[in-house]
Amino acid sequence: MAEEKKNKIEREILKARSPRQKISLMNDLAMEIHYSEPTSAILLAQEALKLSEENDFTSGKARSLFSMGMAFFKRAEYVEAFIAFQGALETHREAGDRWGESNALNNIGLIYQRIGDFSRALELFTDSLQVKEEAHDQFGKANVMISMAGIHRETGNLVEAKKIMEEVLRISKEIEAESLISKGLAEYGSVLMTQQSFQGASSIFIEALGWFEKQSNKTGIGQCLLRLGKIKLILGDIAEALSLFKEAQSIAEEIGDKNAEMAIRYEKSAIYLKSGQREDALRNLILIKESAEDLGEKPLLQKVDEALSGIYEEEGKFDLALLHFKKSRETAAEINLTEAASQLRNLEISRKVELLEKEKKLLEAEKQLALEEVRKRISSDLHDEIGAALSGFSIFSDVVKQELLSGNLEQAAHSIESIGEESRELLDRLSDIVWAINPRNDHFEKIILRLRNYAVRMCSGKNIALNFEADESLGNISFPLEARNNFYLILKEAINNAVKYSCCTQLNVSVSKNESKISATVQDNGNGFDPATISEGNGLLNMRHRASEIRALFDLQSSPEGGTLILLNIPE
Repeated sequence: MAEEKKNKIEREILKARSPRQKISLMNDLAMEIHYSEPTSAILLAQEALKLSEENDFTSGKARSLFSMGMAFFKRAEYVEAFIAFQGALETHREAGDRWGESNALNNIGLIYQRIGDFSRALELFTDSLQVKEEAHDQFGKANVMISMAGIHRETGNLVEAKKIMEEVLRISKEIEAESLISKGLAEYGSVLMTQQSFQGASSIFIEALGWFEKQSNKTGIGQCLLRLGKIKLILGDIAEALSLFKEAQSIAEEIGDKNAEMAIRYEKSAIYLKSGQREDALRNLILIKESAEDLGEKPLLQKVDEALSGIYEEEGKFDLALLHFKKSRETAAEINLTEAASQLRNLEISRKVELLEKEKKLLEAEKQLALEEVRKRISSDLHDEIGAALSGFSIFSDVVKQELLSGNLEQAAHSIESIGEESRELLDRLSDIVWAINPRNDHFEKIILRLRNYAVRMCSGKNIALNFEADESLGNISFPLEARNNFYLILKEAINNAVKYSCCTQLNVSVSKNESKISATVQDNGNGFDPATISEGNGLLNMRHRASEIRALFDLQSSPEGGTLILLNIPE
């Protein structure tokens, strides 16, 4: 059925009578195939986006970006998905399309959910929900609530997740939305499964299965069968679990859902391992690995490499065990997890690699020394930041106490606000430290994304027009920790100073690659000043010091009423 629909849209694209009709059909096709053929969907959406821009078709541009984001999300390329959805969000807002804006917010929330930033995801889902409620869109509202329930389930707040899903099912049945009922039941079953209420979860999944069958929704049918199989496996009914997995796999193969097929094979390999069928498990894992590499399914690829490493370790094949664990570590570094989750995961993998290398007697002493040096630096940074902040909080607390005793409530309120501001700044600085030491941020594109987000956040609060440009060729350049940290903090300080002190209305940030160096500029159209007549404060001194640490050229140009330009050139 899916293949027939795909072929039909392809034929309609060839017959399209106008660019706008062609763009709409191309996006229809991209959405149709983004699940099974994400790479093809990306190329199709990019072509539709180019055509939309050429024809000044705003809604087509928004849809193209959204389709692209869906495909990137399917490939677990969350940075690219974020950029695409953010572009769709801005375009929908520009066009006044509140429905499209709500969908973009929801999908950006799904990215944050996937990378483990649950608080931010919940904020975005809440924003999306508000738009749905304002539009009296009960169907859309229930969809967003399912996403919110997923957050609460993943964070262990099962009471709230269950409460939300009960409301979703009430709404779904009230508006007689069969697709929502089935989707809602599936999530409700997942909540019960997380609670380890396996009998109750089984009943709910069986009910959801009936609704999916009524709609001929084979994707939903396959998911329910997979979950029922997992429950059977947990309860020890291996034969029934294997039967359900085989049935789910047959459906996945029929509809061309490679991802579901890989997930099922992974569960089957667990059964084979449990029953001592090591060769069958190994064969399945190798097949999964090949498919996961082709589709770019990084989370599953990481799990498969870990499983292969475990099998080879038990067999005493330490060369292969170490090879697959290192591949697992590399894949983990590419997946966009939150800083905290990434730190824990990397430590876990590092410990495993260390054990394997000890068995092979290949530990390198110099790497241990380098690690110790990094730990000392991190410890020193954290001690300085937290110590200074806590001292300030202590002083402010005494001041507030005296002001309250003297009845000076207005001044006390001001002091409390100062404590809040210092707290927020401390959290921001700690976030920078954690971000800088995370190995997944070695590539330059991560620095650019963080700088762009910071600049957007700062400028939007002051109604400053922002123009942020960065060469695409910078994306794969890898920066060591010290260079990455100093480069980021110099530009962050420059942006902060421009927004807070220059009274500018326009801020231009540019990062480019020229021959063997990387160049960055931060320029505002604000008040400016005469550099010869002022003393350099801590901010400017820190920027110069950080530049010297990474052998970078730092220059500041400014004049009264002529704005300020900061230039930074760093050797690649």
